Amino acid sequence: MILRVDGLRFYAYHGVMPREQKVGQQFEVNLCLEVSGYDGSDSLERTVNYAEVIDVVKEEMNIPSRLIEHVCSRICRRIRADFPSITGGTVKVSKLHPPVEAELRSASVELTV
Repeated sequence: MILRVDGLRFYAYHGVMPREQKVGQQFEVNLCLEVSGYDGSDSLERTVNYAEVIDVVKEEMNIPSRLIEHVCSRICRRIRADFPSITGGTVKVSKLHPPVEAELRSASVELTV
């Protein structure tokens, strides 16, 4: 089974530039997670509670980092550690409107769980 959580928005303090670390900015996290063991039942115990996964992402997003690569890597490690029935997938962290001399929607990093 694939569990998707798309469009999680956070205001956080990740970035190399001093202004990013002090003022902060908007980020988006998207998850595409492979879950083993789901049997088609209506039992939460047979799947992954996405609210608990979101709580893990929130905790990691609240820890300031210079690189979104580091943030994404921490999220992946926590998901692997906290949810053994998640057997793979991807985590994508996007910095919305990064402070660069170009017009772009986001800069992203995507890692495998």
